[in-house]
Amino acid sequence: MKKLIVSLAILLFFGVILLWASLHYVVMTKKGVMVINKRFVTLTDTFVDIQKWSSADFRSHSELSYAMYNQGYGDLEGEVDVQDLKGAMDAIPGKIEQTVKGWFGVKPKGVSDRLPLPDPGK
Repeated sequence: MKKLIVSLAILLFFGVILLWASLHYVVMTKKGVMVINKRFVTLTDTFVDIQKWSSADFRSHSELSYAMYNQGYGDLEGEVDVQDLKGAMDAIPGKIEQTVKGWFGVKPKGVSDRLPLPDPGK
């Protein structure tokens, strides 16, 4: 009888853990760890590290993005969009140089290695 009670207690313990995991996201960010309620009962994306995510990653995990936005963490996605935009802007001078080289076979005179970009914090 004692083995049965211990077995049931262990099953109950793991059942509660499984239920909790199916109702929450545990998200690791650059600022720390946050727990967000899920919209639906599922075990998908229960533990997620978004520190190096791009905006495409957020789009592919739409339920997580929706839950983050509704619970006041939508600004984390905005930070990623700014980083993606800055990365794209940094790549423009190199792409211009490649295009001109493709057209004329030489590097254009007067083209600096990096264009001055405005500071997004201003």
